[in-house]
Amino acid sequence: MKYKTIFFCCVLVLWNVASAECAEREKRTERIIAKYLGDPVSIDSPIVQEPLTLARSLNPAIKDEVWNSIARELASSLQKAMIGKGSPGYENLAVALSELSDKEIQQLDSLISQPVYRKFQKAMNSPSARDALAQGIYSSGYSAEDVIKRVLRNHGLKY
Repeated sequence: MKYKTIFFCCVLVLWNVASAECAEREKRTERIIAKYLGDPVSIDSPIVQEPLTLARSLNPAIKDEVWNSIARELASSLQKAMIGKGSPGYENLAVALSELSDKEIQQLDSLISQPVYRKFQKAMNSPSARDALAQGIYSSGYSAEDVIKRVLRNHGLKY
């Protein structure tokens, strides 16, 4: 009976260690994806402003502060649809990262925290780079239309 108890305790300790390592890997993976993807959609992006221009013309009685709020919500919703958890971009990175070892994940997490990477990320998130990405996605027929319609209709607006 004593050996069964010791064995059970050892299994429990190993399971806790494995769970902690898995949780740490998942946190690092989430951090890597967030840093890598950045924030590609701003309220000034064409993917946000073009549909709002049309919606404003169809809903002239709506005040500017409401449109500003809708623009923020639309940018956030489009960003989640494009790169949020469950999106193709997110899942692509998650699958790619799953092929790396724990040590490689740790190294990559450290690498993307380096100043040169942050500088690169800042350049990738510049208005011109964000607009180019957003416009490319928008013009490619990306399903942003569904997101745009949903956000505007949630506010009772015509589109």
